[in-house]
Amino acid sequence: MILEHFLLAAVIEPTGAAMLEACGADVDATRVKLAQFLERPTTPLDWKPTYDAVVNGARVHAVSIGKPITIGHVLALLMHATCYARSLLEDQGVTRLGLLEYISHGTIHVESAAGLPPVTVVHGVEAAAASSSLYEIVLHNDDFTTREFVVDILRSLFDKCEDEANALARAVHETGLGVIGTAKLRAAIKKITKVTRLARKAEFPLRLSLRPAL
Repeated sequence: MILEHFLLAAVIEPTGAAMLEACGADVDATRVKLAQFLERPTTPLDWKPTYDAVVNGARVHAVSIGKPITIGHVLALLMHATCYARSLLEDQGVTRLGLLEYISHGTIHVESAAGLPPVTVVHGVEAAAASSSLYEIVLHNDDFTTREFVVDILRSLFDKCEDEANALARAVHETGLGVIGTAKLRAAIKKITKVTRLARKAEFPLRLSLRPAL
């Protein structure tokens, strides 16, 4: 079995097809092109080490976070492999970061001209009507952003000491989200934009949002 076999199975399986479609893939066209590719004379044994490395890497990651291996875990690592399957997805605009966002948060943020996703203001509050109000900056957990990165961000940009940063990172991991700071709207958006830029540069799907401070 090679990675193209796996991708073909993923676009046929409903969960995998929905994930890839949300990330920009044309699943029907992908299915046809993969079938055509797999009909060509190949030497599967030459491709097997790549397949094994990707699947084993996904398995190790799943074990490290205490969750079962999923199609998403394998697809995310496939996007690091040198193979036709990766090229086929990239030609359609599918990215590893997009897959990680979908796996982690269930959605893909449409990025702005600056290359950053829009800041989410939860609970439907109109930003313009409350620009002088205080907002809580909320960190959302995911299984791909490293704790080291989160702790570094909390210390360098949110003025947390090491013990406090580690405690916050652990709490977010355990509960799914947590408040990491409070600021007025303009300052909060500026800080979230900076954090997001750093996370995207490191290819982490870290997500922050805002909510009105109580």
